[in-house]
Amino acid sequence: MSVQYGRRCFLCNNTRYRSKQCRLFRFPARGSVMWGKWLAALELTDADINVHSNEPPRLCQLHFDPKDFLQRQLSGMAVPVRSVKMHPTKVDADVRGNKMPIAGVGEPRTERQYGVPVEEGTRQAIVSGLTLGDCVVLSNGQDLVELKESNGCCSPTLGDTEEQLGDVPSITFRPSNCNIKQHETLIHELAIERARVKELLEENANQKHVIEEQRNLLLHLGVEYVAVEEGEDVT
Repeated sequence: MSVQYGRRCFLCNNTRYRSKQCRLFRFPARGSVMWGKWLAALELTDADINVHSNEPPRLCQLHFDPKDFLQRQLSGMAVPVRSVKMHPTKVDADVRGNKMPIAGVGEPRTERQYGVPVEEGTRQAIVSGLTLGDCVVLSNGQDLVELKESNGCCSPTLGDTEEQLGDVPSITFRPSNCNIKQHETLIHELAIERARVKELLEENANQKHVIEEQRNLLLHLGVEYVAVEEGEDVT
């Protein structure tokens, strides 16, 4: 496998042209302990690495476990794996001419987590494992907000739609019946007073109606009158 490597993955020929998220990591120094571990893990020998290549051999991030990364840097003790599944992407002309099989071409699309492909079953397990206690990031950039349970339900988040909110049953608050004897008596007396007030209002309205009819009759007969309010002194 003596080829001019260029800036591409030694195993799957992945490049930054094919994937903007592609990150390439150089092989360890030849003859070092990690050099031997890498070759053993990749089932390669020293003869497979062209010492006359203009570019040192590199591997992309897809051949490493997420735990091997410290932020974006690769751990010095990380050991790659040979087989990997990739997104089917456009292959450039140089790769098409290479007879080496390319992982990911014609294979089912997978999702990635921390730059490493995640199988469908794993993705479903991650989603199903989320609980109300998990933290979510608000879209406006605020700090992490923890969803907490409250009587079996939680407040809707910023991502809730009208359909989701419509599924929440409406709650009607009704006053509970009071069993205290004194309160029952007071409620009964209050109902009686309300009925009496209603009766007095109706009686007052009838009296005003009678007074208005008498006033109109006196005006029709041409009789002058003076309305005297209670408490006034008429001389």
